Amino acid sequence: MLKAIGALVVAMVLTIYSSLLTGWVLSIIWGWFIVKIFGLPVLSIPSAIGVAIVVSYVTHQVSTKEDDREIGEILGKGFLYSTLRPLITLGLAWVVHLFA
Repeated sequence: MLKAIGALVVAMVLTIYSSLLTGWVLSIIWGWFIVKIFGLPVLSIPSAIGVAIVVSYVTHQVSTKEDDREIGEILGKGFLYSTLRPLITLGLAWVVHLFA
């Protein structure tokens, strides 16, 4: 029971962390490309989090395959994915931004 509660708390913290990092990265790359090209307003981090939530909701796909991994492994991979995906995206966007 305690292990399940701990996993739930970790998952909630991971969700908040992922949302903040994704919103921060989206607000930066939005300013680099969307504001510059289309003249749209700059996104604040909370607005960028909202946009990311909407896009995620609309594009989310459910996997039906069984998962036999331990909860710690799932949360660890979730943390790595939540960290590396936005940072790699930011790095690639930064390189493109240098040439735009």
